[in-house]
Amino acid sequence: DLRLRDGRGEILRTRDPIRDLHAGDPILVALQLPEEPGALTLEGEHDGLPWQRALTLVRADAVGVHKLWARSELDRLGAAIRRAGGDDERRGELRAQATDIALSHGLVSPYTSLVAVDRTPVRPVDESSTRAEVPRHLPAGWNAAAVFGASAATMPLAATATGAWSEILAGLALLVLAAAFLAAFLCRAQDLFERR
Repeated sequence: DLRLRDGRGEILRTRDPIRDLHAGDPILVALQLPEEPGALTLEGEHDGLPWQRALTLVRADAVGVHKLWARSELDRLGAAIRRAGGDDERRGELRAQATDIALSHGLVSPYTSLVAVDRTPVRPVDESSTRAEVPRHLPAGWNAAAVFGASAATMPLAATATGAWSEILAGLALLVLAAAFLAAFLCRAQDLFERR
């Protein structure tokens, strides 16, 4: 039953209950405080008796604090999404909230990822681009001509010898064979079961 009190003795409201404190573990709470909150007191129970500890606040740069809040908010929304179960509309609303929070605070979440785009020019603006064959990379010390022949420098990348349709047909044929094998196995098992 941990709670925080400010210098005036008022209980500070945290979005989630403060988890139990164990020896040697840190306690981390994200909340918005007035400019000069004064002293804080952490209080609760230990072995059924009242317990409290005065906390000294040290002003620090606020850089990154918003990410701490956003991460805890993403955790809360993730739990709510899991509790929503089959309610697709509610899950969609919660996912949208999680996506907005993750994007606005620059965090990776199950619904967002971060992509770096380098906009540094790699050629002069007045120079046009050209198409060229790019040699393939081989392990150190290997000679492409010795491995692939004299035309290795312009050799196309490997591709499948057959198209997608032949691969689909081969897969279907294998499925039919597997189904036939399973049917034969089940018939044989039924025959053995009936004999017993």
